[in-house]
Amino acid sequence: VFVSRSKDEKYSTVLCSRSPEVLKENSASGIGSWDWNLNGHSSTYHALYPRAWTVYEGEPDPLLRIVCRQISPFIPHNYKESSLPVAVFTFTLVNLGNTAADVTLLFTWANSVGGVSGFSGHHYNSKIRMKDDVHGVLLHHKTANGLSPITFAIAAEETNGVHVSKCPCFVIDGNSQGISAKDMWHEIKEVPCPFLLPV
Repeated sequence: VFVSRSKDEKYSTVLCSRSPEVLKENSASGIGSWDWNLNGHSSTYHALYPRAWTVYEGEPDPLLRIVCRQISPFIPHNYKESSLPVAVFTFTLVNLGNTAADVTLLFTWANSVGGVSGFSGHHYNSKIRMKDDVHGVLLHHKTANGLSPITFAIAAEETNGVHVSKCPCFVIDGNSQGISAKDMWHEIKEVPCPFLLPV
């Protein structure tokens, strides 16, 4: 999340209270270079299956409350549809200060198969725009052993006061061509705008 109230008052952090161990190896240009400074002392996580929500109270901006609500489908007596890899995330932002705040939320999704880079396994991503001003990115994944390919999506609705930008991919590490995770993070810090960024 990136928050800007004035030229002198800016905050940014990954909404995770700890930096995963794997990031230490890729700190120069990968996601280890991002701002992993959320301490979590003022954040609370709640779970009531199939719902969950996290409240970030004054983190990273002391005058901002961020609530992330998540739900996965659960249909009684319907195992098939309840097993679909689907989730909805809703963010609510409450400005408790006296000055306006520009907030950018960044949502990423890693290559589900893994590999040397996000392009391993011949995965590719594409931008989409649907009715009702829903914008997103389709993540096309090939599977192993002759199984059918699968496509995931990240999408958000553009509304009054909410602008959605998309970047189909960025480089986490390695020697692949493209915008690096470090460059992408720095660009958003300098010129805040909302992004949907799958990895």
